[in-house]
Amino acid sequence: MIAALAVLLVLVVALFASGALSGGKHGDEVVILTGDTGDTTDGTTDEPDETEDNSGLVFPGGNNTDNTETNPLETERETTPVTEPQVNPIDPDHAGAIVTDDNAAVPRYMGLDKIGEEFPGTVLAATGDMGQEYIDDTVFLGDSRTYGLRVFGMLKDGKDTKQVWVPSNGTLLLNKVADAKIYYPDTGGEITVRQAVREKKPKRLIIALGINGVSYLKEDGFIAQFTELIGEIKKESPDTVIILQSILPVSDTYKLQQSINNNKICRGNYWMAKAASQNGVYYLNTAEALVGSDGFLPADMQSGDGLHLNTEAYNILLDYIRTHGAG
Repeated sequence: MIAALAVLLVLVVALFASGALSGGKHGDEVVILTGDTGDTTDGTTDEPDETEDNSGLVFPGGNNTDNTETNPLETERETTPVTEPQVNPIDPDHAGAIVTDDNAAVPRYMGLDKIGEEFPGTVLAATGDMGQEYIDDTVFLGDSRTYGLRVFGMLKDGKDTKQVWVPSNGTLLLNKVADAKIYYPDTGGEITVRQAVREKKPKRLIIALGINGVSYLKEDGFIAQFTELIGEIKKESPDTVIILQSILPVSDTYKLQQSINNNKICRGNYWMAKAASQNGVYYLNTAEALVGSDGFLPADMQSGDGLHLNTEAYNILLDYIRTHGAG
């Protein structure tokens, strides 16, 4: 009898340890990120873990960041109703940029034509050609689209350029960026963005971030991330000219339209210009140079996934930067 009770006790303990009686499940600790997350009480949305890479984005050439198929957010376009664009309600006396939502299944990039009137002195206007020296004196901090500048050898020293700051995995989230580690080409090691700015003290820094942020951040959180980053850069290198580069549109073939689309990108660019204005830095409206007449990133300017750029697009981008100079 005692032996039987002992055996029963051992079995109960084993069941509790395995989670069968406690309600636990194997794999409860695994978090699956889809690009869109739930709202939080402070007006932002939950941020992805800092260690997560840019799932769903494809590097130039068509290779996925993790070599897996990641298009869970793709919807059936033919079942999505197409309606007329909806213009956000604005003040009747408002004479600046208008953010317009296109409610088609695959949204076009619309609005922001008067972004310069909305934020005078912040949005960089057309200038004369600042020349190649202007590009050579600029450091580019950004995500996988910035990484393409190095992949295709678009800057000084080609693929060995020291002008591109991105993490070793080729992309960067809009999440506590100053503390994120990047590959620092001057030494070949990995350091934080904060350390790189302190070490390099770049003459000019173009920041191209936000393509991921528009999928999970609301306005307050989006602006707060840029505000924090700008503050840290100014603290480490007060003389650096800081330029926020607009998020570029996606093509109509980009598959993750629910997570990242031209409506969200257009709105994110408005928030970015506002962040630049509030923090005394510049906004570079490069999106206008890479949006076609149909409201999409042209097919002949993307590298195959509807998101990343080819060399023709990078040449247009760099020409726009040279002819909308600052500092």
